[in-house]
Amino acid sequence: MKLKDIFYINQGHQITDEEIYNSLGRIPIYTGNNDIKGYWNKSIVSEKDLPCLTYPTKGFSGNLFIQDSLFDANNTAVLYFKEGKKDLVKLEYIKYLLRHKFLKAMTSKENISYLNREIVEEIDIEIPNDEIQNHVIEINSKYEKNLKSIEQNMQKIDKILCSQELIEYYKTFQKKNEPIKNILDYLSGNSGLTEEFIYRNLQKTGIKYKILSSSTEDNTNMGSISQITIKGKKLKVFENKEGLLVTRNGKAGHTKFLQKGKYTINDHAYILYVKKECKYKINLQWLAIAYRKTFLEYSSNSDNGTWNMTGFFEHTYIDIPSIEEQNFIAKKYEKLISLQETLIRAQNNLKNLINKDFIL
Repeated sequence: MKLKDIFYINQGHQITDEEIYNSLGRIPIYTGNNDIKGYWNKSIVSEKDLPCLTYPTKGFSGNLFIQDSLFDANNTAVLYFKEGKKDLVKLEYIKYLLRHKFLKAMTSKENISYLNREIVEEIDIEIPNDEIQNHVIEINSKYEKNLKSIEQNMQKIDKILCSQELIEYYKTFQKKNEPIKNILDYLSGNSGLTEEFIYRNLQKTGIKYKILSSSTEDNTNMGSISQITIKGKKLKVFENKEGLLVTRNGKAGHTKFLQKGKYTINDHAYILYVKKECKYKINLQWLAIAYRKTFLEYSSNSDNGTWNMTGFFEHTYIDIPSIEEQNFIAKKYEKLISLQETLIRAQNNLKNLINKDFIL
């Protein structure tokens, strides 16, 4: 049975900030990963269509959401039962089934990154008996609760890292109000460094460089590749110095400290590093901690956020304490950063397990 035989599919619509600003109401407008963009007095569904499912139409990462009350949808699709179909299958079962189906569709040979109606409505749906559906719901909901717990703890750490609570007032400064462009330089990514390109060139000989992606998490590593030619240009590499990997899109503005090594990046990330001619002593781990909020401020608020590298370099000014005080702060946060990385690994492992196959 096709999905279109059971559900109506509404692709949602684009709602501007101005429209929301000029409207009154208490109906939430969902966007992206079930984030609330604002409120107004319109709904994309009626009471009889509830409960229903929503999911982002762009940048789908495996999340579908059950909605029980009226809402509107910005760049968010809606699935609601056709007449007489509600008793055919459990909505929560469909939620977990479609997570796998959608991810599989998006990683097909067509390299689909947008879940349009033509893709979704032709998806085949298997409907087992109630006992199996309940088993699927029970198992998958446990995984989901574990993921939620991990994410809540990560948010707590993020809140601490974005605050100034653990950073004492500095006593001595190398310089105050120094433009960041006088301190840092950057390496932009390699256009065309896709998974397909990497796979075709994995066996090439030569010194290998670890490939980093737009994610600052442990799944950042996409394997290793030698310094070959890509789109007629020599592969850009970063080696023998410390750096900060900055996510350009997705989790835009998040950073990860890089120890000295041999790296290259795709075009969804930047690597920042201290200029040779910089007059000051800089601990990049301290910089990432002390100015974490600043990095994030240069990220757009769209569903698929982008980090504004140009704006960051043009408008960011920092106070530079002594290297001893920088080292002290970096050391003070070391355990917290380590805990965060442990949680990220656990999150990725769990997501990989969930997304690898449909869990029965």
